[in-house]
Amino acid sequence: MVVMILTGCAKTASVEDMHHNDLIDVQLTWDREIIGKDDKVTFSTDVLQNGSVVLDADEVEYEIWLEGTPKDQREKVVVKINDEKYQLEKTFTETGTYFVIVHVTARGVHSMPKKTFVVE
Repeated sequence: MVVMILTGCAKTASVEDMHHNDLIDVQLTWDREIIGKDDKVTFSTDVLQNGSVVLDADEVEYEIWLEGTPKDQREKVVVKINDEKYQLEKTFTETGTYFVIVHVTARGVHSMPKKTFVVE
C-alpha cells in the first residue's frame, strides 16, 4: 500500500525533461600544433547533445593559465557562439606549459574538459 501511495506521488519526467538532461559532449581544440611566443591561437569548442550542435549554451568560459600561476590569478574569458562553435583568440607572450579548461553549462548539464599545451 505504501509503495502504491509513493508511486502515485512521484513526478513523471516528460520526454522533454529527459532530453534536456542528457549529457553534453564538449570538444576543445586549437588551430595549430606548434604554438610560438606571440602567435595568435584560436581555441574552439564544439558542444553537442545527442549528436546535435548546441547553439544555446548558458555559459562557455575559458580558463587559461601558465603552469605555476596561482588559482586566483588565472585568466577567465566568457565567449559567445560563432559559426556553431564557441571560440577564443589569444596571444601568448610567455613560453612554457599552459593549461586550459573550458567550462560549459548547457541544458542543465556542466562539463569542463582540461587540456595542456606548450608555448615555445
